[in-house]
Amino acid sequence: MVKIYAHRGNKSEFSENSLEAFDSAVYLGVAGIELDVHLSKDHELIVIHDETIDRTSNQAGYVKDLTLAELKEAKLLNPDGTVSDNKIPTLDEVIDLLAEKKFTGELNIELKTDQIEYENIEANVLQLIEQKDVSFDVIYSSFNWNSLKRIREIDADATIALLVVQSLLDKYADRIPELHANALHIDYLLTETLPENLLNKYPLRIWTVNGQDNLKHYLFDSKIELEALMTDEPFQALELIRLHSQIV
Repeated sequence: MVKIYAHRGNKSEFSENSLEAFDSAVYLGVAGIELDVHLSKDHELIVIHDETIDRTSNQAGYVKDLTLAELKEAKLLNPDGTVSDNKIPTLDEVIDLLAEKKFTGELNIELKTDQIEYENIEANVLQLIEQKDVSFDVIYSSFNWNSLKRIREIDADATIALLVVQSLLDKYADRIPELHANALHIDYLLTETLPENLLNKYPLRIWTVNGQDNLKHYLFDSKIELEALMTDEPFQALELIRLHSQIV
């Protein structure tokens, strides 16, 4: 059965990349949780998707230009755009929450270095995971080839996954094996056109699959063997699996 990853936590019901969204995802029983990491002005690992806090909070500014204290003054927005009581979390806080909730799945940490190459972010993330001695599996992903290479150089046993979009395939499809990635995280729209040299060579985790029709197709009817799908709607995905299991 295809694994369900909660994309930025349970973001269809709670502020994306918030502790509340991650807590909900664990409660739902997902196999994996995906989150995004940037670096603050004072070198703290910040869990947020965008380079700025403008879209997802009631404040503005680039993460790289704000200290942790300044970032903590912002409040995250709910899915309906209203202001919540949730604050922007650090990766440290998320790890502690998952440990407290006894999460045993897979944590996908996306290093958001495709726009801004934060100095030493790879080493900082790996160091934190080592210090925490986590009981769950950690997958490091990025659109940035060099970030994944740096992770592999620091930790030869790290599990890495290349994020794949059409533009990357157009330029680097033949070179992807050089990265020695453990998996590919691909835009779900590319599943039917993946080159032969990549098809069936890597575990495939697709993003971001939403809506009942799409979820049904990629959970039950896809011709491509998938390991996992990432969704903003983990409850709906898990419910479809439950209902399907009662029929077959």
